Amino acid sequence: MKNFEYYTLSLSANVIEEIIDYILKNYSIEEFNKVCIIFGGKRPSIIFKKHLSLRLQRNILPPKIFSVEEFIYYIVSKHKHLHFVSDIEIIYLLYKILVDIQTFHNKFSSFIDFIPWGYEIYSFLEEMILESIKPQQLMNLTEESLFGVEVPPSIKDIVKNISDIYTKFYDYLVEQKLFTRGLCYKLASEYSSELKLEEFDKIIIVTPFYLHKTELNMISNLIKNNKVVIFFQGDQTDWKQLENIANYFKISIKCQNEDVIPRNVYFYSVSDTVSETNCVYNILKNLNCNELDKTVVVLPLDETATLLLNSLPDNVKDYNLVCGYPLKRNVIVSLLKTIFDLQVTKKENRYYTKYYIEMIKNPLIRNISFSGLPVSEENILQATSIIFNCIEEVLLGKVEDNKISKSNFVSLKDIQKSKVLFDHIHYMLSKCELKIKIEDIAKIIEIFHKKFFLQWEKVTTVKKCCECLKETLNFLLSNSSIEKNMLNLYSINKLFEIIDELENLSFADEKLSKEEIFKFFFIQVDRTKLSFTGSPVKGLQILGFYETRNLNFDNVIICDINEGVLPHLEQKSVLVPYIFLTQVGINRIEIEEELQRYHFMRLVLSAKNVYLIYIESDEKEKSRFVEKIIWDIQKKQKSLSLNNIYFCYFPVSFKIKKREVKKTKDVVEYLKNFCYSATAIDTYLTCPLKFHYAYVLGLEEQEVLTDEPEGKEIGEFIHSLLEESFKVFLLTEGYRHQRPKIDDEFKKKFFSLFEQRFDSTLAKRYKAEAFLVKKVMKFYLEQFLFFEQQRIQKDQVEQILMLEQNYEEKILINNKQIFFKYRIDRVDKLQDGSLLVIDYKTGYVPQMSKNFKIDTLSYRNIKKQIKSFQLPLYVDIIQKKLGCENVDAMFYSIKEPDKPYRLFKDTKCQKEEIMNIVYSSLSYIIEEILNPEIPFYEDTEEPQNCEICSFKYLCR
Repeated sequence: MKNFEYYTLSLSANVIEEIIDYILKNYSIEEFNKVCIIFGGKRPSIIFKKHLSLRLQRNILPPKIFSVEEFIYYIVSKHKHLHFVSDIEIIYLLYKILVDIQTFHNKFSSFIDFIPWGYEIYSFLEEMILESIKPQQLMNLTEESLFGVEVPPSIKDIVKNISDIYTKFYDYLVEQKLFTRGLCYKLASEYSSELKLEEFDKIIIVTPFYLHKTELNMISNLIKNNKVVIFFQGDQTDWKQLENIANYFKISIKCQNEDVIPRNVYFYSVSDTVSETNCVYNILKNLNCNELDKTVVVLPLDETATLLLNSLPDNVKDYNLVCGYPLKRNVIVSLLKTIFDLQVTKKENRYYTKYYIEMIKNPLIRNISFSGLPVSEENILQATSIIFNCIEEVLLGKVEDNKISKSNFVSLKDIQKSKVLFDHIHYMLSKCELKIKIEDIAKIIEIFHKKFFLQWEKVTTVKKCCECLKETLNFLLSNSSIEKNMLNLYSINKLFEIIDELENLSFADEKLSKEEIFKFFFIQVDRTKLSFTGSPVKGLQILGFYETRNLNFDNVIICDINEGVLPHLEQKSVLVPYIFLTQVGINRIEIEEELQRYHFMRLVLSAKNVYLIYIESDEKEKSRFVEKIIWDIQKKQKSLSLNNIYFCYFPVSFKIKKREVKKTKDVVEYLKNFCYSATAIDTYLTCPLKFHYAYVLGLEEQEVLTDEPEGKEIGEFIHSLLEESFKVFLLTEGYRHQRPKIDDEFKKKFFSLFEQRFDSTLAKRYKAEAFLVKKVMKFYLEQFLFFEQQRIQKDQVEQILMLEQNYEEKILINNKQIFFKYRIDRVDKLQDGSLLVIDYKTGYVPQMSKNFKIDTLSYRNIKKQIKSFQLPLYVDIIQKKLGCENVDAMFYSIKEPDKPYRLFKDTKCQKEEIMNIVYSSLSYIIEEILNPEIPFYEDTEEPQNCEICSFKYLCR
């Protein structure tokens, strides 16, 4: 067929310069408009125009330049007016066709469920039309045996269904004058048979490599009626796709042999993305401005872009980023997701508190400036943050409101009517000297609820959802500085594009559930990536892998060149067995692998310096492309050693010295006046650094509302219930003493109170789980009362002297007055006159060593032997306050009431000996706490304590 002009260039050649040479040699500037150039993508045209202008030293009207797709559409538009519809409209059309022919009916239950399948089917249909595969070809294959194995009936059904869909789908598109990419390629291959493009004297096709069957047919037709020039790059003996083209056109695509090894190649083995970007930083910082203009950083993985942009050295003034950043990662999308979650989880008029708190903690919400209020913008921003902080504190129960605190679901009206909340907000604002009227506070909360909650309740169609989206985004644009962040601005623009597309859908007015609408929106968001604009001809170029086609750079830096990333291979069709495609001549995985290898080799062979950066770990290995270059170098050098390989890992040193915090004079002074408790001393025994975080810095874990029962809440509930229930036996002035007795009447009142309190507190907190929580708690409490009655009889309990009693005192330790406070759960008086201090436990019960003995006082020995100072300190304070020497104490487990732990009875040592050792140990611990030379240090001897510690992340 060789009746066209063609040239073969080496992979290292600069194809753009070669084409410029060809044009300048054959055409005058005035004739440029008679030349048509077709590149694989859009970016080479910009570089071509720049280089042509530089060569001519003037601005000129360049030749007409197309990308392949633009040229295809140009041909089709000569016959038909092109009207494209969105992909999602195409998927909906497929859905209606499938419903009509009643196929794949068991694969999906609604259009929303069908969407992922729709994209798969659409992709496969487009593959068929691009490769000129007729439905009958697939049908014929089902009648044969493949490799001696008969085709299963299920596969035959799928192929038949696909064939039916293919015919109906493309017939409908042609009838409605709608177009897809595949249909345009098919039409272009047909229309080109008689097409003479008289407006062009020459059509130059640049470096075709893999060509669809429709493309091959189109080029063949163009050659018959037009003057066509093709520039090939590479040798057909090295590349199967070039061999296929050569065989099709009956030509020889061969070039002079060239080295398969880049000129200067450097290998960087790194541990992770952070060390990878650090490598890029170190490479770039040594390049001057002119060198940066000729440098590209290639990012096969979009995820690396954000970290890289934040790691560019100061000498990089100009850069152009062209790679896809996932839209779903933006904070605006995160806000929209929370809005959707709130609507989907709403029960009647009550919103899930967890998502409500998530909403008011979003940084975009915190920075809203509610306009129209008689307050300065600076003050309103500060006030907004305080208002939302106060709402969070009340919802979490830090400031108690019976109606809205610690409830899993909350009503907007209850929030807006909460006197406790408004009093708390007013108090906090006054502390910050912000004078804002209660009416204005109410207005802020009302606007917030209207814009982010109430308007969304009316969403029943895609169009209504789009209206709410526009309203929300416009509100953020008008009342915040969201547009000042480049990423936010790009994200908002892209979201408006998605909204415009969705509200013009043919089914935008159809009623759907909120869940379906929101899921549908996020399917679109998940498929969307942002592209950032910049100067494509100046500064550092940061490009996706395929953006480098036909471009040459002096310095090429390729990141993430790992197996699975480059080449990135995936089997696209999940509908039809892959073997069916191979039988009709399409081996997609083989094609993709060669295509990516071709562009990779062309890029690195044309560069002066190549930097290949890959992650090596247990999960990741270097790309096969890198392995091939390394092997070629080793063969050439006849040595397995490699000179230009660098292992870039962050130095790791084992933590030999434990984390510690030194005590300042102010801290020591604070500790001298601090009011200690048994819990505080026990915390120091667990870990001195934890004591520092909790009692010196006053840090506490952020309270979060969850669906799971939490120990602290359960413990507080049970303590309160037991106090109220046992009050009837309490010895108080004016009341006759009543001996404790757990009879049927007591149990009836006890569980009546339990039901009442549970329903008013924990039930609204746990909602669906409340039934199970109540049942478990009731089981343990029934068990507790049973064993409590036995214990009362066994210990011969005469009276209950006190319940939930608070005490404070000063203790003289090493000539220092130390403040202590206590909270005693209960004290029983026994028949023999002795007293028993009881401390209820709903969790872990610490116990002293039975062979209690400390030869040498040290932190470690004390911790090992004593475990907890709680019971000894309680014994001491009760002896002093009630003037009784015969006092014992016990931990009483609600979960295991049959195993109470008695301080003196369960220890072999005498009481006096125990108390002496305890007070010597207490003096030692207090002295250590107050000693400025001993820092607060990390105790890691018991790793299980570290795992459950609230401050574990501060120690890393």
